[in-house]
This record gives sequence, structure tokens and C-alpha cells, in this order.
Amino acid sequence: MLNQHANDYIQLRQMGDFKYKQQEIYVRSFVRFACERGDSYIHTDTVIEWAALGASANNREDRLRSIVAFARHCRVEDDSHELPPTHVFSSGRKKRPVAYTFSPDEIKQILAAALKLEPCASLRPVTYYTLFGLLASTGLRIGEAVRLRQDDITADGLFIRETKFKKNRIVPIHTTTVNVLNQYLTLQKQLGVSSKQIFVGMNGQPLRQAWARHAFH
Repeated sequence: MLNQHANDYIQLRQMGDFKYKQQEIYVRSFVRFACERGDSYIHTDTVIEWAALGASANNREDRLRSIVAFARHCRVEDDSHELPPTHVFSSGRKKRPVAYTFSPDEIKQILAAALKLEPCASLRPVTYYTLFGLLASTGLRIGEAVRLRQDDITADGLFIRETKFKKNRIVPIHTTTVNVLNQYLTLQKQLGVSSKQIFVGMNGQPLRQAWARHAFH
């Protein structure tokens, strides 16, 4: 019975064009587990026992959520299937990581390390020195910074497009920051780099977040 329910459920989800590969693996794994115990219906104790086999807290939560969704489907036809609780392995609220604030000395160390990045005679060290300094002085998100265009430097500050909340905003910046940005752009021209973006990679293409994160770490 459970095998047929699983086949019907998976087929239904796939017809809806859901990206369902991992969940399908979970459902079939659970059904095998339940059938080995002689279960014909979904029982909460069996679900929790199976979900608890996950290697991590997040994995256990994912396994549980997959079977809760499967149980809801099965209960439409037969309420003999039990509906497990959704928050067995967590409080139900993911904790937001606490932001770390770098001290002035740590920022100096980061900027000094950026200038030592290889290749030394290239634009790369100055790119990350300027980028990390801008992040430290403005509090911009990395995604906002790497998307900055040269014409976003205005008399009122940096024009930030499409922020986290899909709005534009102006971020005031100190004249020393403006000077550093202009020096960086001047160096780009001297090295023959032509781009509308402020921050560019070794190939002259817009800098990517992944490159910046890799350089930082």
C-alpha cells in the first residue's frame, strides 16, 4: 500500500515540474524502512525513527519535512495515515547567524593582506584592497558592492541599485573613500582595463561575489 502511495505521489510531483529528486529519494527510503517494519500506514513513531537517522540536524529536518508532505498527500484518501509534527528536531525557527564586527586593527590587517595578493604587479591586489576598504567604511553588502558601476559614484554618495528590498538608495561616503575609488579607476585605465563596473577581475570582467569571498578567505 505504501509503495503504491509513494509511486502515485512522486509521479504527481514530477508532473507538476517540481525539482523533486532528493525528496523522492527520501520518500522511497522511508517507505522501505516502514515496510520492513510491517507498516501499511504512515505512523509518527516510524517517521521520527527514520528521520533521526539523518547525519546532521539539518538533514534530519529535511527528511522529516519530506515525509510530512507525503503524509498529507496520503491522508487525503485515508486518514488512517498519521501526520507527524513538523518540528521534532528543531524549535521551528532557524537562528540567524550573529554578524561579526571587525575591529579597526583587524580591518588594517585585512587591507594589508589584500595588497599582498598575487600577482603582485597586477590590478588584483588593489581591487580587493579597494573593495574590502569600501565594505568596511560603508557597511555595504558584498553583492551591492560588486554590482556598483562607475556612474554610481555621485556627488551625494554611492547610488545603490536594487537593494535587498528591491529599492534604490544613496549611501554617503567620505571624500577619502571617493579618492581611493578614483585612484583605483585611474589604475584600471593605466592598465588598459575598460569597464562600466567599478570592480573588475583579472580578465577585466565584472568582479563576482565568489571571487571576492575566495580572496577574503
